[in-house]
Amino acid sequence: MPKLEVNMTSEILILNKKSIVLAADSAQTIGEHVYQGIEKIFELSKAPAMAMMTYNNGEFMDIPLSTLIKDYRHNRDFSKLKNMENILNDFIIYLEENTKKFSKPEIKIEINEFKKYVIKEIKKYGLENLKNRYAEYETDEILPFLKNECYDIDFYEINGEYGIPIEILKKFFSNYLKFNGSCIVLTGFNDNEYFPSFIEFNLILNYEGNLIFEVFNKETNIDVGAIIPFAQKEVIETFLNGIDETVENTIIDYWYDTIEFCFNEFIKEIKKDNPQIKIDKINLNQIINENLADQLILTLNDAKNDIEEPIFESVRYLSDDELVKIAKILIKITSIKIKLLKQLETVDEEISIAIITKSNGLEWQNGK
Repeated sequence: MPKLEVNMTSEILILNKKSIVLAADSAQTIGEHVYQGIEKIFELSKAPAMAMMTYNNGEFMDIPLSTLIKDYRHNRDFSKLKNMENILNDFIIYLEENTKKFSKPEIKIEINEFKKYVIKEIKKYGLENLKNRYAEYETDEILPFLKNECYDIDFYEINGEYGIPIEILKKFFSNYLKFNGSCIVLTGFNDNEYFPSFIEFNLILNYEGNLIFEVFNKETNIDVGAIIPFAQKEVIETFLNGIDETVENTIIDYWYDTIEFCFNEFIKEIKKDNPQIKIDKINLNQIINENLADQLILTLNDAKNDIEEPIFESVRYLSDDELVKIAKILIKITSIKIKLLKQLETVDEEISIAIITKSNGLEWQNGK
């Protein structure tokens, strides 16, 4: 399985009551290499009107997604499947039957690759820094097959040398596999509905004939306007809600730090006049932090909604030509920002754009 260090492709879905616009650049970033001319949008059927758009890992179980999707499309009668849910379930069965199956030997190879990655990260960032990162995974789920104790021995080396609990290593390895997954957006018009639907899901691996996958997002019969970015989202999300995610996080962190400083100064002043007073600093600080920080986050979310809502309301009534222009511009400005900030051509200027309508199915606007 190829390991993705960075994936900065840009893709977008724009929906209103009558149309779905899919747009994608043609770049694929694997490690330090950027590949251009990658096909990412695929028509499945005209009745029902359905398509797939891919991002992240361009292969699943070492087979190009384009090959799998085209073969699947060629061998199915979509008029019998009728809706997106049935197509997703049928596609999963197809992948279980037609891709190679990992069992214990292959998983152990993946764990060995993971161990090399962890050791490399420790040398690069330091053990304490990495342990802090692992703490982020404490509430995450371990992939079901990894719960088998037969895999514990494969983590003993890192566990013994660096003192990282096996459970945390398994959670991190689960996220490692998910990060390298093959992501697909299935979208279109269900046979018995008038408005668009979509499902975003991640193919992780085929384990002994059982496909391991996760659904990120699912919306059906959408009767409002929507702009949904995938992969490299930051630029488009900044356009939609008026604030860069990094800036927003900086504001929140500064707010926490300011509360902490003011709280400590407040306690000092009280202690000056009342040195014998007992104060539950931890509990009081937590209450103040939660209330004030929650209020800031609510205020920021309200401000973002105030910017987003008029945009989505306009999208609801825009013509197909206007939707295409918006999609093209948003992916282009993503490309420009990435090139300026990271000096990488990770988002290609060649953009494929297609429109799906219930009556006509998928129609290419350019790039095909």
